[in-house]
Amino acid sequence: MEQEIENQGYVVEGKMTELTKAFLVLWTVRSGLMSYENMVQVAKDNNLTKDQIPHLRTANNAFAKAKDSLKGMPMDTLLELEGWDGQVKQHLDVKNLLRGNEYQVSIVREGIMNGKLHKESIPVVRLKFSPPSDFNANAWVKNYVRSFWDEKYIAKIESGEEEAPQISAISQCISQEPYWEDTRVDPMLTMNIRNRVMQAFQTYVTGVDQEMLKAQFLRVLTQDLNGIEFQAGRAAIYVPAEVDGKKTSETLDSLSNLIASFAAGTSVEATRNYYDENGEPIKRGLQRRTALRYLGYLSGSRELEYIRQDLGEQLSREVTEYHAQLTKLVDAFDEDKVEEFEKKVEIVAVKRKDLDARLASMADIVDGDVPVSTTMYPDMDHRFSSRLAAIPQERSEIASKIERLARFD
Repeated sequence: MEQEIENQGYVVEGKMTELTKAFLVLWTVRSGLMSYENMVQVAKDNNLTKDQIPHLRTANNAFAKAKDSLKGMPMDTLLELEGWDGQVKQHLDVKNLLRGNEYQVSIVREGIMNGKLHKESIPVVRLKFSPPSDFNANAWVKNYVRSFWDEKYIAKIESGEEEAPQISAISQCISQEPYWEDTRVDPMLTMNIRNRVMQAFQTYVTGVDQEMLKAQFLRVLTQDLNGIEFQAGRAAIYVPAEVDGKKTSETLDSLSNLIASFAAGTSVEATRNYYDENGEPIKRGLQRRTALRYLGYLSGSRELEYIRQDLGEQLSREVTEYHAQLTKLVDAFDEDKVEEFEKKVEIVAVKRKDLDARLASMADIVDGDVPVSTTMYPDMDHRFSSRLAAIPQERSEIASKIERLARFD
């Protein structure tokens, strides 16, 4: 049986940890939003840390997302309006005045005027992110996160020494006023705008959406678990079975459970009907759903050769990015800032050490050499070499170290 596995190789669902060389992680995250409170609970139940789930947005970024809730908001169609011919359709639009801080809310009207199609936009409301002078919005977000993870802070809240972050406090950061002093706005519209923006803001400032979840999952898979994006397929990552002696399947199980909770709380059925309004069957193609699955790769020649090729391409790109960083560093050499430059060289040296370890481990993980290109592009090599040669002779020790960092011989 072992000989057969070695000669053929295949992918299996589940762990089979004694035979599995690595995992192919397939994951997709669709639109959704989950409260940070609920995500923390799921994370703790699955032994995930604070740094393994998404960080909350800053308050003004949450405001920037909240204003989008007004875009396209429908309004009543006017049966008649002075200067227009017949009915006038209306909806709201939002434009940036100062990104993340101030927005223009306008009524967009469409119809016929003077016998021709016409559209116009009338600014009605000015939305602002303007925290009170004695209030730190960023500190509120940090403390909100601390109220779930920092045991000492939680104890102070429970004892009354500290006050728990209140959503009403952060909500004071949003202000709304007529666009101009003499702008007349329907009070009902003003109230609807405020309610919609405030509800969206409170949701975004204390919630995690699909983009935040995608970014954090990619970070955990590639950095914590040493995964490499598998170029043969989308949203697929090759993860070693072990990292620093610890089985990655444990973390993958936890991430899978977190993804499942996100999907369960945000899934929306597009339609409950089989037929459309014309009585025809609604077209339903295969839709990507929020999910994370991982498959175990067993040792085998053909399948692992595919993996080696894709990993080789990805690692070659990482080496090129490293060379570009090193070239940019040499470009910035300043004789008057040698000490600062040496600190930057040390940072790159640490990155090189990590890259070397990554390259060295791949052969063991995939049972064979991975074809990685470590040669600089000719134009980059010329630029690097010319800049390196320009470093003064009395700094030859620095130049030699940089040259060693550039070569993979």
